[in-house]
Amino acid sequence: MLPAGGGENYVVIVQRENQYVDFEKTYKEIFNRIIYTPQPEHMIKFMDIPSGKLYRYKLQKNLLIVEDLAGDNGNMDIIKRFLTDTDLAKVRNGTQNIFGFKDAWAKYQYLLIVMGTDQRNLNDVLLRYKNSIFQYYIDGSKTTARGQHIEGIGQKSDKKNEGIRGVRV
Repeated sequence: MLPAGGGENYVVIVQRENQYVDFEKTYKEIFNRIIYTPQPEHMIKFMDIPSGKLYRYKLQKNLLIVEDLAGDNGNMDIIKRFLTDTDLAKVRNGTQNIFGFKDAWAKYQYLLIVMGTDQRNLNDVLLRYKNSIFQYYIDGSKTTARGQHIEGIGQKSDKKNEGIRGVRV
């Protein structure tokens, strides 16, 4: 397995085309945190791409896939590779909305799938768990920078793929 590329403090957000306009304020609230070293620096930078261009960014270190169950585009095909029908049922009934995976397509890669039942619910989920989402990538970058890898990040997805783990936030 190839090692993940891209910066430790860079997150690629995979979403449906033109969805960034609706969620820009939310993404900025999650990721635009500044530290002073002594110059002000963003702890995490982010960029968005449409799901159709995932093939170009698939090996990036930090990926965030955002989707709602009402939308049916390229992201659902990607998501169904990681989540089972049982996992999607958890999203429908609100018991689990965030699934974390390590080494999904590349070694030392951190992938989060954040889902909601519709656009409004998805935005609420992103805002409710903004600190956990931010911390997931910060912890991953700190761990990899020390040459270690986070072992099991929590509850497994129901999918029986070795190396794929889910996290309930």
